[in-house]
Amino acid sequence: MKFYRLWSPNRDMEAHRRGGMKKYGFTLIELMVVIVILGILLAMAVPAAGLILKKAKIAQARSDASVVVGSMMKYRLEYNRWPPAKAISAQNGYETDKDWMEIMNPPPDAARQKDNFHMITFLTPGPGTLDDVGNYVDPWGQVFLYQVDDDGDGMIDHPAGGSELRAQVIAWTTAPEDKNKPPHEKTYIGSWE
Repeated sequence: MKFYRLWSPNRDMEAHRRGGMKKYGFTLIELMVVIVILGILLAMAVPAAGLILKKAKIAQARSDASVVVGSMMKYRLEYNRWPPAKAISAQNGYETDKDWMEIMNPPPDAARQKDNFHMITFLTPGPGTLDDVGNYVDPWGQVFLYQVDDDGDGMIDHPAGGSELRAQVIAWTTAPEDKNKPPHEKTYIGSWE
């Protein structure tokens, strides 16, 4: 009768050398290759995600500019005039500041205003469209600018100059990286697009 040992270090080493033992797990090289491949994929995905986010902000700004135009048109239909505005800004447009917002969306407990005496809500701001002061802002935190057709010819000068747009009112913003550029070099994100 023969007796076998169940486990022996020498027997396992010999079996391993002959290829008889099964290999479980991954080698360090295999793990490193997988990590490098994942790193490359991640490096390609991060810039693409940033571009997608920027395009989404531009689309949101264009939509919000159209909301400004829509609320201005509603106001004009109700009162047969444009809402009053402060002096034109340095960027050739009126601002959607706190005073403008109070006319377009009067607080429920406010006394009747001469500029919106029916107390109609022309614009209900969505999440993230008001800054800390109460200005109606774009996704980058800048106030929108707008122009109206004061002379009634149905044409408004483009904010960059040089051409006219067929509209009664336009609203726009610019990309934040264009802040210090001259008007003709800025990228305009507007309601007319």
